[in-house]
Amino acid sequence: MEPFYFGPKDQRLFGVYHAPSVRRDVPAGVVLCYPFLQEYFRSHRAFLRLATQLVGRGWHVLRFDYSGCGDSYGDGPSGPEAWEQDLRLASRELIDRAGAIKLAWVGLRLGAGLAASVAPSVPSLSRLVLWDPIVNGPDYLRELDEFRHALTLSPGTRRKVERFGPNDRGVGLDLAPEVLQSINRLDLASQLNACADQILVLDTQESNSTADYARRLAENRNVTFKRLSERPIWIERKRNDPRNIKVPTASLQAIVDWMSGTDA
Repeated sequence: MEPFYFGPKDQRLFGVYHAPSVRRDVPAGVVLCYPFLQEYFRSHRAFLRLATQLVGRGWHVLRFDYSGCGDSYGDGPSGPEAWEQDLRLASRELIDRAGAIKLAWVGLRLGAGLAASVAPSVPSLSRLVLWDPIVNGPDYLRELDEFRHALTLSPGTRRKVERFGPNDRGVGLDLAPEVLQSINRLDLASQLNACADQILVLDTQESNSTADYARRLAENRNVTFKRLSERPIWIERKRNDPRNIKVPTASLQAIVDWMSGTDA
């Protein structure tokens, strides 16, 4: 495991490279696309475990922080448009570092929506995993709003739910209007842009919107839709230490097994 910085000198992104522990005939790399806000912290342990399992199957793996997030440059979230460029940059970095001929992405929640949006501009993409993807931006903002109030209101308290606005601090972070607008524009179901040689849509929450999206995407793509039932790791409770979050073993196993197909 090798932490490092990459990208332009004044816009450095933080990444962690995991070298494969076994050799494969065709070098292949996978970039892991984290979700957003508190979901980033809640999924960190799962992504580390996923990276460990993938290198055991011969994959070169890169985890990285988007601009304005984690240890990358910037004082606040830059938004999906900037992160699309970050993902392209991370992919080029992994290809150069690993000599990867095949490239794959695994995205969770907003990270999956981001990957689906960027995929058409990366013709070399071999595999794409959309893990509980955010299909609709406005619905996601409502989820964040409900989450915020679940944390700040005492049980049984009822009050008018406030919507995100230009001056809203969101869930512990400043969210600029352009970030909210970018998320609000996300609509995978109408765009259907996601493309790769093979696509896995993994639904662990019995989401009708995810199932419908996978069905429509499969009309013109090689799509595998898999449904599991597993507790969402992005749900946080008060006084719940992120280090104690249960790793979603069934989801990780499904992803690794699919990524390790004979034609991967």
